[in-house]
Amino acid sequence: MPVQTVKLQGKEELEKLREKLLHTKGIQREQPTNEWEAFRMRYKDATIIGYTSGKVVINKKSAYRLVSNLLRKIGGRANEKYDFILGTDEAGKGEWLGPLVISGVAMTPKEANTLKIKGVMDSKELSKKKLMTLYSFIKNAFTASRYHIINLPPVKFNRKFKEIHKDQKNLNDLLAWGHTQCIKTILPHLTRKDLKINVIIDEFDRVKSTKRMQKLQTDKKLTILQEPGAEVHIPVAAASILARGEREKWITEYSEKNNINLRKLTPEEVYGREDRHEISKVAYLKSYVRESNN
Repeated sequence: MPVQTVKLQGKEELEKLREKLLHTKGIQREQPTNEWEAFRMRYKDATIIGYTSGKVVINKKSAYRLVSNLLRKIGGRANEKYDFILGTDEAGKGEWLGPLVISGVAMTPKEANTLKIKGVMDSKELSKKKLMTLYSFIKNAFTASRYHIINLPPVKFNRKFKEIHKDQKNLNDLLAWGHTQCIKTILPHLTRKDLKINVIIDEFDRVKSTKRMQKLQTDKKLTILQEPGAEVHIPVAAASILARGEREKWITEYSEKNNINLRKLTPEEVYGREDRHEISKVAYLKSYVRESNN
């Protein structure tokens, strides 16, 4: 089995796992080898390492099963009062190449814990291979009504970006629209009227997103949480994987279709191409080239 990495939500959850492991038959405590290791343990022929960052690294299937079972007992309690947690996130916001993608996904606390055990974490911490594996896993794990992806390829993004600037608006207005649209699309499919739903958004502009949220028409009991670095919450991490996976998929498919490797092009090369509006966010590209020439 390849090495498995699980990302826990903060020091408290890491400490709970450590305590559970210490009370497990067959566990041997070992001395951490560096300052970043919160604990290091042996289980049969396996090593389990917990890092201060919240990551837990496991190198054998037997130990992975053990950690998975313990996390099932620990996990989900913070969200037990909710029927669903709905997370949203975006990818490509600050990148000149490819689309802007915004996504949302709704799950039960139990499902969130399962995704955590599978290795779901902030997409920026994942290798491309792991990202695409989890992207496919999440799409297969939930019905299409439980997630929503808005893909704004460069042509569409460039048009919308011009429109919002004419209206004295900026990128945050576009993001607020996208996040709200994802939530609005998913909510009707969570059918029971008395559902308690925790909506978690990776914060970008509290005022603009709050104004959009206030327009949501729903008979469900919503609690809305906006915070920076919200990818520590599994539903937001899952949304970030869907968004970044969709962006990577678009870049790969465009490259293959047009017999060109977009990832190898420099901003200067793209700026000189006639099709730059098809592959880049032109306003970002101009700004990038201008700054690099100064």
